[in-house]
Amino acid sequence: MTQTDMIHPADETLLALLHEQPVENATATRSHVTACDDCASRWRQLSADNDAVAGLLGVLDHPAPAVRAGSTLSFRRRHRLRRALLIAGSAATLAVAAAATVAPVSPLHQWIHDAVTGRVVPSDAPRPLSPPPAAPAALASGIAIPATRRLVVVFRREPTSGVVEIARSDTGDVTFRSRGGTTAYAVASNHVSIDNQAPAVAYFIGIPPAVQQVRILVGSRVLLRWPEDSARVALPEPSVRARIVLAAPRENVP
Repeated sequence: MTQTDMIHPADETLLALLHEQPVENATATRSHVTACDDCASRWRQLSADNDAVAGLLGVLDHPAPAVRAGSTLSFRRRHRLRRALLIAGSAATLAVAAAATVAPVSPLHQWIHDAVTGRVVPSDAPRPLSPPPAAPAALASGIAIPATRRLVVVFRREPTSGVVEIARSDTGDVTFRSRGGTTAYAVASNHVSIDNQAPAVAYFIGIPPAVQQVRILVGSRVLLRWPEDSARVALPEPSVRARIVLAAPRENVP
């Protein structure tokens, strides 16, 4: 394959050559552009666009002229301004690509270059950044079981902290989730056993309307009888029926 028969280079390659950036097979590419009418035409168009972008960057780096209140722009000046804005809009993508090499002393060039490359330039008076708030423990995926009229939930181990929230559920299943810790479930008929060896911060149980009776135990200790204990533990929140502390109450020692 001769130099004139090589594959037409992409615009990115021509731009890199135009900006004198390192390009693989640069000599062969330049020879191809010289011999290929299509590539030579693209080279001239890119060069013209590059000059236009450089001119726009230079204009944007200078303050806009002051205009007195009530003054009007002539038709010719308005036409030139509108044309410049149209050129700026159509050349925005090319300006970003060419900003690394066009008008290197331009402050706008430096700003675009830093934005594209991700470079962070410290300000004259840097402000200390406050640390982000700690994210809450993720909510585990949990399980869902078919609803039965009576539900018994047993926590195998006596915890020292944590709560259980019973919430209303619009689905047909009973749902179990936890936040923090490691939770394992064992399901048998209407009985769910929760292994809380690594206790969670909170356990959430979604109860659909089909469930009429709920019993929650910690070991052999009865934590909740629903609806018998509803007056004691019910909450006014529309989405939560009850919130119960898991740890056993401490006895007052005289």
